[in-house]
Amino acid sequence: MIALRHATVLPERTHTECAVASLGGRLVLAWAGTNGYLNTLSSRDGRTFGDKATLPFRCWRRKSDETDPRAPAVAGLGDDFHLAWTTDDGHPLHHVLGTEDIVDLGERTGHAPALTAWGDEIVLAWRGSDRLLNLIRALGGRWASPWRLAETSRGAPALCVSGRDLVLALTGLDRRVHVLRHRDGREDVRARLDIESKDHPPAVCAWGDGLVVAWTARKHRITLVVLGPEGPGEPQPLDATGASGPALCTHGESLVVAWRNMRNRVCVGLAV
Repeated sequence: MIALRHATVLPERTHTECAVASLGGRLVLAWAGTNGYLNTLSSRDGRTFGDKATLPFRCWRRKSDETDPRAPAVAGLGDDFHLAWTTDDGHPLHHVLGTEDIVDLGERTGHAPALTAWGDEIVLAWRGSDRLLNLIRALGGRWASPWRLAETSRGAPALCVSGRDLVLALTGLDRRVHVLRHRDGREDVRARLDIESKDHPPAVCAWGDGLVVAWTARKHRITLVVLGPEGPGEPQPLDATGASGPALCTHGESLVVAWRNMRNRVCVGLAV
């Protein structure tokens, strides 16, 4: 049974999902402020956050009441944290925190990207205008050609690595959460979970010998399910409500959940 043991409601506000990643005992939280500028905070224990940085990048800017704010993505690789987001004109960008490096990947999407480290590579995923999911990976700053998957998605995907597998979670056109495990040189393994996820993207991360998938369920309840070797367990609602989808990562022995609450405040919880 996974339950929240501690939750922090930060004074920061956002109109999007948050992103969270752990590397070298450091936890980094990323979000777009209500003005669209990207921000980060860091923590060692997942309870106290500091070192706030507001970056000179916007992942959206309000042009009309129809502007759809898009969330950033964050991942740790080597000694660096990597950030990705979608510009206002629909281009996914990649940036290494603490550097001037910023790469326009030359693709187009109307949704937030996903980001993870896979071995020595950084991998970025996005939903194309044709609803098909796409992946691109980089080694040492050199980006390979993207490849298109057969999976279609209602919105933004989520990414993580479990063992040697690259894992994607997405909301299919059937409004159910799908999980795809991919390994070089091996056929993909697909699973359809009986989980309805209408409006917000799911989150996924490695947990023990399996995965944890999180989503915002009915009545805005943040809910988890463990996907182990024997299949999915029972859904586990957390004592948290969200106005958008959650973000997940592991930090030490804890599962970290980040979300935007019903008052648009950024929240971080530790679950075990």
